[in-house]
Formats: sequence, structure tokens, C-alpha cells
Amino acid sequence: MKSNKRWVMTGLIALLVFAVIVLSLKMNANWVQTSDLTIQGFMTSIQDRLRTQVMGIITSFASPMIAMGLTLLIAIAFWLRQERLLAGWIMAVQIMGDGVAFMIKELVKRPRPTSKLIPDAGYSFPSGHTFSNALLVLTILFIIVHLLEDQEVQLVTALLAIIWICALVFSRIYLRGHFATDVLGSVSLAIAWWEFSRIIYFEILKSKDNVSQKILRQGQR
Repeated sequence: MKSNKRWVMTGLIALLVFAVIVLSLKMNANWVQTSDLTIQGFMTSIQDRLRTQVMGIITSFASPMIAMGLTLLIAIAFWLRQERLLAGWIMAVQIMGDGVAFMIKELVKRPRPTSKLIPDAGYSFPSGHTFSNALLVLTILFIIVHLLEDQEVQLVTALLAIIWICALVFSRIYLRGHFATDVLGSVSLAIAWWEFSRIIYFEILKSKDNVSQKILRQGQR
């Protein structure tokens, strides 16, 4: 129960961070422009051809559609395990979450950075790549990892998932597809959305004691 309360608090803090960024963008706050330009300047200073190629590969493999496809495979695996409620929940979190992120993008309408290193269309905030993959990583960390029996495999899987989202965040800023506050807002929104979805899931199933509940609760410890 304590671990669940900690995650509720984490979700609230993430939502607060996201709200602060959105309000700051709407108010054209100096701290947003200063921090984004400073980080962009650093990225420019370390640019080279090889690094740009690697970052391009990372962002190509991290498209929202690929994240959706991988989430679908995870959901199918749980469906075949007869965990159909959990499978449906996993897909709903990703699909509905992407919809929420898209609506926010259309409402905020923040232009992308100039001088992009690769073509990118649409608005900048929040980062769709980052949001979709953050939800995928949360699914891996808090559901998949805890189904693995070997602790070393658990550790390696968790580390790879964390390294992946960090590399993606770096690539989106490096390639000037997004500002730093775009990806920070995306990660914050993903955490808040995950916790909101988890709470709803347990509210629906609070009267039932099934394997799906145990898996998700274990993932919060």
C-alpha cells in the first residue's frame, strides 16, 4: 500500500511538472527559452557526422508507430496467457495516451526548433516519439520485468529500457526535432498518464483478486 501511495505522489508531481511547462510556454516564460537555447547550444557544439547518423537511426526506430507495434505484441502475449483484461489495459494506455498527447500538441501549437538536422513535421510540444516510448518503457519496467524469474535478466532488461529512453530523449534534442522542455514535458505526461490509468484499472478491479492485479502491484514495489 505504501508503494502505491508513493506512485500516486509521483504521478501528481509529474502532472505538476507538465502543467508548469505548459503554463510557462503559454506565458513565454524566460526560463523556458533560456534553458532550451542553452541545451541547444551544447548540442550544436558536439555535432559531427557520425553522431548525427547514430541519432538519426535511434529516432527512426523510436517512431510512435513502432512503439505502438511493440505494445501490441506485449498485449497479444498477455492475451495468449489468458490475461485479457491486462492486455486490453496495456493497449488502451498506449492508444488513448497517444490521443491525449496529440490533442495537447494541437492545443499548445508550439513550433519546432529551426535548422532541424532531419525532416520533422507538426508541432513540437509534447514530443510524440518520447511520449509513446516512455509508455512502452513504463510497461516493460513495471510489468514485463517483474515476470522475469532471473534477477540478472531483470536488471539487464530494466537497464536497456532506461538506456533506450535516455538515448531517444538525447536524439530528439540533438536532431533539433524538439526542445529540451518538449521531451521533459513528454516524460512527465507519460508518468502522470500511466499512474492515472493504473488507478482507474485498480478501481475497476478492486473487488477482484486476480493475477493481473498482482502483476501491476508488484511492478510498483
